[in-house]
Amino acid sequence: MPIEYYNHIDFMRRISNTKEISLVFGSALTGFKDDIGILQPSEIVEFIRERMNAEGYTEDLNRHMELNHDVNPYQAAFEFVAKFYGIDGINSIITDIVKLNEDPKTGRQKIPTNVKSLVQSIKNGKLNVKYIITTNFDTIIEEALAEEGILCNSLSVVSDSNISDNTNKLITIVHIHGVWSHGDTMHTRNQLENKRGKIEESLRNIIESGPLCVMAYGAWEDSFTRSLTNTLKNNLSTYSLIWCFYAENDGIIDRESKHIINMLEDAISRERVQFYKGIDCQSIFSDINAEVTTSKKH
Repeated sequence: MPIEYYNHIDFMRRISNTKEISLVFGSALTGFKDDIGILQPSEIVEFIRERMNAEGYTEDLNRHMELNHDVNPYQAAFEFVAKFYGIDGINSIITDIVKLNEDPKTGRQKIPTNVKSLVQSIKNGKLNVKYIITTNFDTIIEEALAEEGILCNSLSVVSDSNISDNTNKLITIVHIHGVWSHGDTMHTRNQLENKRGKIEESLRNIIESGPLCVMAYGAWEDSFTRSLTNTLKNNLSTYSLIWCFYAENDGIIDRESKHIINMLEDAISRERVQFYKGIDCQSIFSDINAEVTTSKKH
């Protein structure tokens, strides 16, 4: 039996029926659009290529990328930087990428419209968010929350450590690959594929603590996917996953996201995951806010 992918309207209704939720975001949430946001992985690869070309490493980088053609280009490019410049070289590149998004007048990060919409949906009570787990190294979400006077906990997690429970009842943002302004960030296979037991146990607790919505996330191997996989292996685990795909075509999802479907096989058999198609993190939160406005009018 083919997997059923629910539509945009179904997703809106599901969200409105969820009292408290945790969110998982990948790079697209704060991605570069209309001269605002952070470069996306493919754009970062080109940024590194231009930087290495200027340093005289054009042929070496081309050879490295060819030899590692079966590796994610983003990871392969950063592994090349690590080989010649170490972690300090990686941190320097990440800092320069984030600074591309600075407002020259204020020195603060420019905030994409969709992130502002996310924060508005939290402020107006449409989303009651407990945790935001993100692989992003920027702090745009935190700055958007601060602009609206919403306090939050912000954690940068690189070395293996427990994630503290948000006992103060504030939204807790967990950067599982680190934050650009708080030490190191994670980009290479050596970092991402390294087992981090304490973090992964904490993430399992979050996964089991209530509905979890995953959006704009490619599911590379990292702490989150390992935690999720281990949770699914336990038939006694109670969790509820809402998994969003950007694509609207079922066939495209089946073909391009096969690794995700395989990873979630146990959850599918227990009906503990529902899939939604055509969910664009660049617009979905403005749609949620529009629904709130319409409801108030009625």
